[in-house]
Amino acid sequence: MSETLHKEQLINAVSEKAGESAAATGRIIDELFNVIGDTVAEGGKVAITGWVTFERGHRAARQGVNPRTGEKIQIAATHTAKVKVGSKLKDRAKSGN
Repeated sequence: MSETLHKEQLINAVSEKAGESAAATGRIIDELFNVIGDTVAEGGKVAITGWVTFERGHRAARQGVNPRTGEKIQIAATHTAKVKVGSKLKDRAKSGN
């Protein structure tokens, strides 16, 4: 499969493999991402060992340049989302299976 798997196709594929309804699977997937989002927003970390890790990062304040005017501007510090790929996912990507 070389195309993008969008949410609806993901829900259908998971529900088919699990033998569950698409509606139930969709609710579970939505809640999974709600829990991940809430945990990261609170500064926590979600690790699905071997597959993926989600956590909140920090980008320090810095000076930038407005490309239109060349004026120097101050860019505020901010939080970012960090996603780290695990070994199982890396291996699957390498093997193509």
